[in-house]
Amino acid sequence: MTQFLFVGLWFLLLLVIPGFICSSLLFPRLGYLARCAVGVVLSSATLSTLPFLIHKLIGQPITDNLGIACLGAAVAASFGLWLARRLLFRIPLKMERIPYRHTLLLLLPILAFGAYLNFYPHIANAFPIHVDEWFHYAYVEGIMSSHSLTFENPFFSSSNVTANIEGGFHVLLALFSGLSGIGLRSLFLLLPVFVFASMQVAAFVLGKEKWGLGAAFFVGLIPTTLRILGPAFLVPVALGMLFVLVLLIIASGKPGLYSYGAITVLFISLILIHPPSMAMGMIAVAAHGINAFISKGGMNKFHGIMLGASIALPFLAGYVIYSSFRFLVDRAWSDVMSDPRFAYTYVLPKMGDCFMALGIAAIVLAAAGTFYAFYKGCAKERALAVCAAAMLAIMLMFEKAGWGVAILYDRAGQFSMLFLAALAGVGLLGATGLAHFAVEKGTAKLAKGREFFRNWDARRFFNPRAITTLFICAAVVSVSVVGSLGVRADEPYYIVMDDTRWSDYEWIKENLVGPSEKPIYGISPDLLGASAMCAVSGMKVKFAVHPGMRYGQFNEVYAFFAGNCGNTAFLTKYGITVVYGPWSVNNPDLEQQENPRVWVLRK
Repeated sequence: MTQFLFVGLWFLLLLVIPGFICSSLLFPRLGYLARCAVGVVLSSATLSTLPFLIHKLIGQPITDNLGIACLGAAVAASFGLWLARRLLFRIPLKMERIPYRHTLLLLLPILAFGAYLNFYPHIANAFPIHVDEWFHYAYVEGIMSSHSLTFENPFFSSSNVTANIEGGFHVLLALFSGLSGIGLRSLFLLLPVFVFASMQVAAFVLGKEKWGLGAAFFVGLIPTTLRILGPAFLVPVALGMLFVLVLLIIASGKPGLYSYGAITVLFISLILIHPPSMAMGMIAVAAHGINAFISKGGMNKFHGIMLGASIALPFLAGYVIYSSFRFLVDRAWSDVMSDPRFAYTYVLPKMGDCFMALGIAAIVLAAAGTFYAFYKGCAKERALAVCAAAMLAIMLMFEKAGWGVAILYDRAGQFSMLFLAALAGVGLLGATGLAHFAVEKGTAKLAKGREFFRNWDARRFFNPRAITTLFICAAVVSVSVVGSLGVRADEPYYIVMDDTRWSDYEWIKENLVGPSEKPIYGISPDLLGASAMCAVSGMKVKFAVHPGMRYGQFNEVYAFFAGNCGNTAFLTKYGITVVYGPWSVNNPDLEQQENPRVWVLRK
């Protein structure tokens, strides 16, 4: 609990407060909660993008002092823009009161329940779970040790990592850990809870007093699965979902130069943090832009054009300047233009079953919300419906016709849940509104149609709107909570790290890897956990499920361990000197160490 509060304190100090100051200066019309949500994204963009660019352009080492300087520069620049606006343009700043403060007490239990669901995978295992997390863990540790984006490959060789397509995400975590003093293990365990809470707050701000509470609740139900990841894992897509929600808030807000500039900056940050999330954000902002452009009025058309420019400018700049992004775009285009008959053979399960993890109530209400968005909604709701439809189209084209990009197919599954969750909030609003109409008509007829009720109005004795809302919300919440807990209980979260392995890997790092001047290659029967072994022990591997995906060579590994590790030729062939965690050993060339689960090849 102390560590949880410690991470929360530094999340507040490093991401919330600096961003809150910047958003207050740049967007004074936002409410306090909106400033917090936007502030987390602005601070994340600052800590990921500015150090990344400064290091790339002038070679400045990535240190804690650089992170502090970047945050200070962002606050100073925001203050300068605020001062210029006050002095040059004479625009008065009015601090608006939160129009939905009476809903804050209801938001708190929603955030608490969302935090519980988010932390659920870690209740039985207080370590990062997914192999992707351990991949990022190793890269963040590499940046922290080298103070550079160029560091030794932590997995397969002693060559340097030079192309890191998610380098902004790794820089952000490295600086957060360095500035706060929080270890990476605790950071990967607890930081997702606060990022997820920021997502719920952003969904609440997006819907405001209309459907904000419903959106926050259903966003809290977004599952985290081994198939498509999710917000319970500290991976780039979790932060990308928060970025996209804030992009929707800004795009649907009041048009202005600062809004277009903020959208451009956030897209540049997403290029460095998670390019697939940038693609999803482009679709979301484009939906708003198209809706504005086809609306009546010259200002609406101008707004649509400027939103389009805010998308195109960072994309073109990233393509021209950033070689890793250009490589991704070219490869994606090649996949799209390839013959569907020779499309990428997908080895993971299809996406259809993942939608039911969101819950039947959310799916039904999202369908109702889509109807309500086009029937009674405004541009914001219609844009959400278009975004959800676009995600489903991406998935169907890839799954049914083999046309598309594999990574966008995966991410479309995750972002479709985000948009459907927000639409479920819209649908809940529409359902309660329809029920209010029916109940009020019924009580009015009841009072007028019976002799007993002629002299009194049933609405004087109870509030039909409140009772109807309470009944509908209680039913939806009950069904959703039971379903969400069941989905998470049934998810087969694998374990690639525990206390024993953690202490063993630290022993290997201290006694074998540390004293050695050359890289040490190891092997373990747990090929899925190879990335975790590399991240903690410092050893390198020749075989791993991730990263590497060397399925064709796994039979050699299985045969080696099935033969009681007796094949010394296999070890010398691949330069492997350390065997960890074998079931049994019958090889005189292997020497058991002080740690009984570690064996070393004799020289």
